[in-house]
Amino acid sequence: MASDNLFPKISIVTVCYNHARFVAETIESIVSQRYPNLEYIVIDDGSTDGSWDVIQTYRDRLSSCERMEGYRDTPVTALNHGFQKTSGEIMMFLNSDDILLPKSLFTIAKIFCEHPEVVWCTGMATTINQRSEIVNSNLWMKHQYDYLIGAWKIIQQESTFWRRSLWEKAGGKLEGEKKWAFDTELWTRFFAHAQHHHVTTPIGAFRSGAQSKSVSNRASFMEPSLLYLKRFQKRARMSVRLQSRLYQLMRILRPCLSLIPHSLYQKLPFFNTFGYRVLTYSFSRDRWETTIHNPF
Repeated sequence: MASDNLFPKISIVTVCYNHARFVAETIESIVSQRYPNLEYIVIDDGSTDGSWDVIQTYRDRLSSCERMEGYRDTPVTALNHGFQKTSGEIMMFLNSDDILLPKSLFTIAKIFCEHPEVVWCTGMATTINQRSEIVNSNLWMKHQYDYLIGAWKIIQQESTFWRRSLWEKAGGKLEGEKKWAFDTELWTRFFAHAQHHHVTTPIGAFRSGAQSKSVSNRASFMEPSLLYLKRFQKRARMSVRLQSRLYQLMRILRPCLSLIPHSLYQKLPFFNTFGYRVLTYSFSRDRWETTIHNPF
């Protein structure tokens, strides 16, 4: 049996609706890693294109797979149903046309084991095309102050993992009020409880193309995202709102403040409040180390 000290249980939920072309690659990207303490649940959300037939070929390699009959215009119901079946210490969900990158589960496990203070983290925002070729990868760093001033794009869901303790503090479910942008809403709740950390390596990849709702119907994501951000702004503590306004003013001085090196910035008592928490791998120590990066 895998040692939880080395390999904490990781729970992943994938919901599939009419992604027969891609879902096998999604599943393979996870199970082929052979992570020894994996709980992987795949739910077919009423597909009509043969996706369920593809999913069933992996039945023996999944913790659970099932089909929900009927049609729902959002995956939130199926995702929450899947998460209710999980028990892992570390959690995430992956859409049925996206992928995790090789050995990424081992990277995530090492980070969470080495850093108990890290409760949610995101790798580099990585995009693949229809042929599964990586076409870009960027470290988009975001914290609650960015979200509060409207500079929120984007925390990539395909590269984000969190601890169950944070999930439970934040309500233990995805918000189903709107069809889409439920990940943005979840991040706003996470911010109320914990610092967000950034990992300087690709973890997962978003597949851009017509099959993606965020690409084919961008407005369906923008409208709810802006609603959730306004709600976050109203619910944030007054002290946090005031700090966000100061952060916004400081951004005007970005040309000057950007000259401060990270090593110095993280030592500045007040300024480092707005710094990004970044996890970078040290080859000499064989561990991930946390630093604070200048956000300007």
